[in-house]
Amino acid sequence: MSYARFRRDPISEHFVRLVDIIFGFILAQGFVLYKNLIIKPSLSVGSLSLLLVNATVLLSWVGYHRSVNVFPYNATFVSKVRLSFDLLILVVYSYLVFVVEDLSSVLIGLFAVFLLYMATGVIRISEWHDRKASRLRLSIVFAVAYLLAWSVSPAGLLSKWSISYVGEPLLQWVLVLSAIALLILYRWMRGRKGYPPIIPIGIDIDGVLGEQVPPVLVRLQRKGIGAGVTKEYIAKWDFQIGNTTIDKEIEEALLDAEYVREMPVVAGSTTAMRELKDRFHIVVASSRPTEAEAETVKWLKRNFDDCWHEYVNTRRIGKQALGLKVLVDDYPKNAKEFASESGIVLLFSQPWNRDEDDEMKALMRSQKIIKCEDWKAVKNQLELFFRQPELVHDRR
Repeated sequence: MSYARFRRDPISEHFVRLVDIIFGFILAQGFVLYKNLIIKPSLSVGSLSLLLVNATVLLSWVGYHRSVNVFPYNATFVSKVRLSFDLLILVVYSYLVFVVEDLSSVLIGLFAVFLLYMATGVIRISEWHDRKASRLRLSIVFAVAYLLAWSVSPAGLLSKWSISYVGEPLLQWVLVLSAIALLILYRWMRGRKGYPPIIPIGIDIDGVLGEQVPPVLVRLQRKGIGAGVTKEYIAKWDFQIGNTTIDKEIEEALLDAEYVREMPVVAGSTTAMRELKDRFHIVVASSRPTEAEAETVKWLKRNFDDCWHEYVNTRRIGKQALGLKVLVDDYPKNAKEFASESGIVLLFSQPWNRDEDDEMKALMRSQKIIKCEDWKAVKNQLELFFRQPELVHDRR
């Protein structure tokens, strides 16, 4: 995976324009087809049915824009599938406009609309690898409600019972008013629940999730190099140990499957990641060699189970290219690049990032880089961002 799902692709804007044009066409055809009801409005089932259909389309257009603003389309195949289903919803809206004067057809059409809402929600979750991307239960409840309304309508399965009980004229009035009330309730609940604020955060592996240095020192000491050297000695990334450097040895060790597989986790990381996943879109972003990717993903799944949404190898593109709002990293060079170009860095305290040059100090004064001593401090800072998302949005 080269890019995270939350990274907006320029093609998203073209998709949205296409959908907007079709939305406008659907509303326009309704105005043309039923101009008499608009010119000479009356309190009738037909007029209320037209109101129901137009309100469904118009409010859906508003909701659609809120959705794509939070979950834009991207260039993946799954995103194209989502667009296809969004266009299919528009086809059903067009059907609703054509059958406005047949309330039973309108109700079954609304049932189909909510089924498609549910389908697009499933696709969006699959596309983003994040259950926060949709409110599936809400769509299911209202799909069932409209199906029940259709079942007692004149063309429904229970029509004989319902008509004999209240009579067809009164039944039509009850159904159209109920359908409008359901639409209002759905949009109220949808607005109230909204789309959770998606704050995409990047989490580095080495030095943040995994302790990469101690195992390398053990490997070196087995070769008779670096006796007595501990992690606390590593004050910079090219720290000399014998005739080699720590960064060179780590790069070589990452090509060893056993080293990757047996790497210990940083204290507190597992618990924190589990708690943060429900609030953030977590992207594990690492610049490890691509040869280590398979074992890296296995290590993540074994140690962090279902605590992250995506893994991205940033070796070629850099972490600042992902569109992340926050990055948790331990490497000063990554921190400065990201903070200068992209967003906020939580610098995970390690011996090799304790020395601060003038650029680092300036970025820390402006709160673009925030030093965190441990995972408890990282979690506390991220929870502050969750409560006050304006601290990370549009902060460039």
